[in-house]
Amino acid sequence: MPLAPPAEVMAVHTTVVDWINLIRSEYLEIPGLCLTTTQVQRFRGLDAMRCDALLETLVAGRFLKRTPAGAYLRADGGGH
Repeated sequence: MPLAPPAEVMAVHTTVVDWINLIRSEYLEIPGLCLTTTQVQRFRGLDAMRCDALLETLVAGRFLKRTPAGAYLRADGGGH
C-alpha cells in the first residue's frame, strides 16, 4: 500500500476550490472546531498567505467567523 503524500506535496497539487471544500468539511465533521490560522497552516501544510486567503474566503461566504482572539469557527455555532 503506498504511503500518503506529505502535506507539502498535497498543498502544491490541491486547487483553491479543493482547499475550500476540505476546510469546510473539517468544520462540518468536527462540531465546535475552532482553529487559529497557524493551526490550519500546520495541519494542512499551507503557507501564511494562502491560508489567510482561504480562511477569509470562508468568512466572506459566512461559513466561518473570526473570534476576538483570532481563531476561526463556524458562523452558525457548529454544534455549540
